[in-house]
Amino acid sequence: MCINPIRNEEDYLAAIYLIDSLWHAEKGSYEHNQLEVLVALIDFYEQNLVTSQFPDPIEALKFYKNQLDINDREFNEIFGSEKETLKILNKKKPLSLSMIWQLSQKLKIPAEALIKPYALSLMNSTLDGPINTLENNNAN
Repeated sequence: MCINPIRNEEDYLAAIYLIDSLWHAEKGSYEHNQLEVLVALIDFYEQNLVTSQFPDPIEALKFYKNQLDINDREFNEIFGSEKETLKILNKKKPLSLSMIWQLSQKLKIPAEALIKPYALSLMNSTLDGPINTLENNNAN
């Protein structure tokens, strides 16, 4: 049996099919080793698929807000206020680890969709400190 890279949905489904056929292989056997390799390949493919679905965490947040019909009140509770929610959604303020945790726990938004780095908007930003400094230095 030949194990190939997973590059697309067809490869992914073929790998799932192979896993199904190898699922009860005896530990330590050649077939079990193939099973372990396939599981690792599928895991890698799935992780990359999830993290590449959205251009940045704020777009992911907006997507989930619309798809899950999350109301503004729920967001305001997580971010602290309507003003803070607007800062987050307009990329004036970054998501904190605490916010990501709450979004993941309370609204079931995958943390993987929210942890990818993204640029903040410098226009009309009220942020002071290292984030703006880093962005300003990177712009030069």
